[in-house]
Amino acid sequence: MRMMGRKLTTALIAGALASAACGGSGPAHERAGRGAPPPRVAPPGAAPIATIRVREIDMRLRPAKVTLRRPGLVRLEVINAGSTLHALQVDGPRGPVRTRPLAPHGSATLTADLGRPGEYEWYCPIADHVDKGMRGTIKVLDRTAHDRADGRGQSPKH
Repeated sequence: MRMMGRKLTTALIAGALASAACGGSGPAHERAGRGAPPPRVAPPGAAPIATIRVREIDMRLRPAKVTLRRPGLVRLEVINAGSTLHALQVDGPRGPVRTRPLAPHGSATLTADLGRPGEYEWYCPIADHVDKGMRGTIKVLDRTAHDRADGRGQSPKH
């Protein structure tokens, strides 16, 4: 009888482990335990919706403010036109992305996923540069929804 109890316990444990390994039923994000959908990731090879050229001049960005008509991937071409070390960081909806530190006259290309409408900060994360004014904003509109609501496929003129 004791041997039969062990076999039954072993069988129950093995069944539970097999069920857990297979993942059970339902979408993967439900099995993950939180019920939240998986994060939205840009499709591989997705083309940027815009390219922004930004110059980092000692303690300022040019341009400091940019407005995009719709959400999506943005390519940033960064040039350090200053006399000290700089970098560029964009705090987007999926978290921050940044360049490596750039020596004077150095350059880098950065891709930021600004896939949701909103206003996002970009700045130099080196030392106290942001506190000295080396910051700006990227405003992302949702003109595609506005255009669809307009029914003409274009923005109304104001």
